[in-house]
Amino acid sequence: MANRQLNYSKRDFASLKTEQINYIKQYYPEVVQSFNDASILSVFLDLNAGIADNLNFQIDRALQETVLDYAQERQSLFNIAKTYGLKLPTKSAAIAVVEFKAQVPAYGDKEDLRYLPIIKAGTQVSNGNSTYEVLYDIDFNSATNSSGKSDRTKLPIYINGKINGYTITKTGVVIAGTTKVYTQNFITTKPFYQIVLPENNVLSVNSIIHKPGTSYAAVPADSEFLTSANKWYEVPSLAEDSVFVEDPNSPRVNGIAKGVYQRIDNRYITEFTPNGFCMITFGSQTNSSFDILDDFLDAGSFDLKSFLRNGSLGLAPIPNTTMFIQYRIGGGVETNTGVNTITQINKLNVYLNGPDTAINNTVQTSITVNNVTPAVGGADAPSIEEIRNYIAYNFSAQNRAVTLNDYKALIFSMPSKFGTPAKTSISQNQNKIEIGVLSYDSSGSISTTISSLLMENIAAYLSKYRMINDYVIVKPAEIIDLGFEVSVLVEAGQQVTVSPAVITVIRDEFSNDKKQLGKNHSVGDIIKKITQVSGVLNVNYIKVFNKTGTGYSSNTTKQTIIDTATGEIDITNNYLIVEDYQMLSIMNPDVDIKVIPVIATGVS
Repeated sequence: MANRQLNYSKRDFASLKTEQINYIKQYYPEVVQSFNDASILSVFLDLNAGIADNLNFQIDRALQETVLDYAQERQSLFNIAKTYGLKLPTKSAAIAVVEFKAQVPAYGDKEDLRYLPIIKAGTQVSNGNSTYEVLYDIDFNSATNSSGKSDRTKLPIYINGKINGYTITKTGVVIAGTTKVYTQNFITTKPFYQIVLPENNVLSVNSIIHKPGTSYAAVPADSEFLTSANKWYEVPSLAEDSVFVEDPNSPRVNGIAKGVYQRIDNRYITEFTPNGFCMITFGSQTNSSFDILDDFLDAGSFDLKSFLRNGSLGLAPIPNTTMFIQYRIGGGVETNTGVNTITQINKLNVYLNGPDTAINNTVQTSITVNNVTPAVGGADAPSIEEIRNYIAYNFSAQNRAVTLNDYKALIFSMPSKFGTPAKTSISQNQNKIEIGVLSYDSSGSISTTISSLLMENIAAYLSKYRMINDYVIVKPAEIIDLGFEVSVLVEAGQQVTVSPAVITVIRDEFSNDKKQLGKNHSVGDIIKKITQVSGVLNVNYIKVFNKTGTGYSSNTTKQTIIDTATGEIDITNNYLIVEDYQMLSIMNPDVDIKVIPVIATGVS
């Protein structure tokens, strides 16, 4: 019998039925002569074609679910992301800047420092619908935040014309969501043990610790999650064996902790399931004293299971212990809210240690809260199309510093307890990465006086991410102090108001928010803004000076100086130009900006 051939290219219902008919006509012409639709044969032909068509569809769909551009199932996209080594985001929480106010008694002509409160992390506030938490302690005793920028104000409280106390305002940050603790007892353990948290709106895992024994009735205090020696650390992958932590042997300097990379065995990863649950996966080694070489020699053969338990992928949970998982839930687009809406205190966690308990209680009762910025950043879990784009556009993103922008992003991802620079510059000279840094001083001004510890932390933090042939140098950047002399033609009677308005225009051009290292400023734009001041008819001339000497930076501009006595800068090109590591500033605008009004004659 000759080989009988099937056409495997036919895959739709009509083609499959036609192919069956042609097959029967070719190989069984004497058996079947009629293919009428009313015949029983036609029924079987339809059934066979339908089954084959359905199978082909299912095969096509299964294949499509493995291809990023065609996958439609959320689970499929999660699987693709996992293959690429990407961790897909879940819901995100809104963040807002809030002001806490407290009324404290006076002590002489100042506030009584003994009764300044500390709003502890975990304090919960609300806008009536969503809950927000204080993540870090807000210490009213400190006039600055962790970046060294001033964030405290005070106003006197008068009674019968005398100062009776002060209203102290301190700024802090709150984030939407609430903190919970999940408890897991371990009698036995296994490699790559997984825990799925019970809620499907988990935002993040804050901290994991373990304690010996399995009979705990209460969860640990918040402080234990921060200081426990039995802490577990989240890593991007279980192969990562080090994290950037605070050096316990080095005291903080002006609130800045010394950061070091520490090798850790207690590590875990988190990932979110397609239905929103958070799954925690621990390491593979179940015996901390396990020695793969000894096991290999004893067994006389290589054991893959032993290889996976060699500690390179971290430790599994320890038997006969209790693990406490502190995590946050909430988030979503509904946590975004407007200014002056977060005004309720749901749970106040405050530290007051004044000598008079009654006064402590009065201060605590006086504490209020209000958000001075809108709460923004809250978002729902990404849609299928958003996940598809996330995978497509983030596959090339690697956890390493290749470009200068990579370095800049990594600097500001360093935890704030290790210091936060006010401004940074990044430049490259062959394989040398030069990073210029400026900080805030106690008054909130940008300063070239940089903590050596901050610079050390930046260099240490980047050491893990830099290319192997790059080396990083962190140094203070430069500030070029400026002075201005502006002659303006003004309308008669307007000279009194014009001068302060012009000063404001120039001051705002060099405000902290607009200052950037390496930013050039257009003198023409400044002149244009001055001419828009009410009462100004024209700018007669503008001179710019490089201010040096007592009270000023010693750094000098690279532009030509046309008068060495005054430091006047040549601005014929209509620009103030700086190097990448330099920033323009005005030390004292009220003194360093001189406005000369010239009254226009014949103009009323």
